[in-house]
Amino acid sequence: MTPQPWFDAGRVSAHVAAGILLLALRAAALALFVVMSLAEPFHAVALGGLSLACFFVAVFFGFILQAPFHHRWFVLGASVALLVLYLLYRCVMLGVQKLLYET
Repeated sequence: MTPQPWFDAGRVSAHVAAGILLLALRAAALALFVVMSLAEPFHAVALGGLSLACFFVAVFFGFILQAPFHHRWFVLGASVALLVLYLLYRCVMLGVQKLLYET
């Protein structure tokens, strides 16, 4: 007598398959949210520090000292881009959090 498998692929309904897929999706979203939450303070400090450094270099050397610093606008743009990158990171975190709370 051969043992019967507990999972018969021919008898799984579409609702059970959708439930399993949804459970796997939510488990992946939870793992992603936990990892992003742990990395968020590091990203805040790193991106904020780089943004302040770019702003300081552009303003101090390009505008105050009037040094021949022809790409000061690019450095100011990099400062803004770093802040926008952090805001996008927060938006992605909120999106993953909303995905976790959907029913």
